[in-house]
Amino acid sequence: MPLSTQSFTALLEAVGLKHYEVDDQRDAVSLNIQGDEVAMGMHIVVGRSRDGEPWYFRFISYPLDFEPKNIGLSRQDVLEWLNKKNAELIFGRFYYEETSDIVAFEVSMPASEGINPQDFLDMLQVSAMSVETASQELKALLPLS
Repeated sequence: MPLSTQSFTALLEAVGLKHYEVDDQRDAVSLNIQGDEVAMGMHIVVGRSRDGEPWYFRFISYPLDFEPKNIGLSRQDVLEWLNKKNAELIFGRFYYEETSDIVAFEVSMPASEGINPQDFLDMLQVSAMSVETASQELKALLPLS
C-alpha cells in the first residue's frame, strides 16, 4: 500500500476502527481507542524526507485520562521511570510532556516502498500496549494509602 493517510484509514477501517479524523495539513490521522484498561489517543503521521517524499510513518500514543502529576506522582518519579523504561526499549521511546502532564509513546517505521499492512497493525498494537503498560507502571509508583 502507498504511504498515505488514505492507506492509514483503509487499514484502520479493515480492523473495525471507523472513528478517526484526517488532518491533511499535518499528513496525519488521529483517533481515540479503548485499551484493556486505558482510553488513549493516537496520531499516525506520514514522515517525509528532506525533499518531501514520504518515507516513514510514526505512531504517537498517550492515555486520555491519566496525568501523572495530577494523581500525585512527582516530576522526579516520572522522569526516573521514563529514563529506566527508555533504556529497556529496543525501539520506540516514551517522553513526558510536562505542560500537559502526559506520558506519550512514539515509534516509527520506514516505509519508503509502501506500508506492509501487518507491520502497520503490529505497530498499532505495540503503541496501544505501551500506553497500557506505562499507565499501569506509573500508577504502581504511588504510595499505598
